Amino acid sequence: MIKVITFDLDDTLWEVTPVLIRAERRVLEWLEQHCPELSQRFSIQAMRAMRMELVKSRPDLVHQISEARRFIMQTAMERAGTNSTRAASLSRQAMEVFLQARHEVELFDAVEEVIAELHSSYTLGVLTNGNADIYRLPLGRYFSFSYSAEALNSSKPLPLHFEKTLEKTGASAAQIVHVGDHIEHDIEAAQGFGWHTIWMNRKGRENISGIKPSATVGAIDQVPAAVHHIDAQLQSAADQ
Repeated sequence: MIKVITFDLDDTLWEVTPVLIRAERRVLEWLEQHCPELSQRFSIQAMRAMRMELVKSRPDLVHQISEARRFIMQTAMERAGTNSTRAASLSRQAMEVFLQARHEVELFDAVEEVIAELHSSYTLGVLTNGNADIYRLPLGRYFSFSYSAEALNSSKPLPLHFEKTLEKTGASAAQIVHVGDHIEHDIEAAQGFGWHTIWMNRKGRENISGIKPSATVGAIDQVPAAVHHIDAQLQSAADQ
């Protein structure tokens, strides 16, 4: 019997690309006012290139998305001539601007209704590699726990998200369903722990991985039926 359902966030409950683009633009606008020397020297594209360069030099930030962004902004400010103390302060403020915009998400259709429905029957959790905090959203009231890459200093498909869920819930692997959009990070990783999986395939992508999820859906309003189908299969197997 299924007891726990975990969800990925980005591109599972909302589309992340427009959120990140808007957040980066808002930070750039803020920097134009508060650190014009930076915006005059570096474009968004240059900042992205710098991020790739600096993350390679700071492997300790691989799972620390927010701190990596802040560190990159501070470094860019210093390269643009801002003194280190002011750069550190401004980068922290700019990161808050980014995070506020990062949480201005537009949920996919029926997300809140479905999550509320599932909450009445199952323990719900979040397993994310992103830096969105479900508890900064109204939707957070339905979730009993949330594990992010930043909190764990580990990212899916590494095992810590899944190990922590088992420890937190006390459920067995066979009692958990994970819902996510990424075949490797969500589906393959969860199935490696013996969990059931639901692949959120909104765009009808071809699955060429050879990995077979327990169920595939095109929208979240199909998730309850998929969970019930998995439960029915488990009950049928138990009765044989």
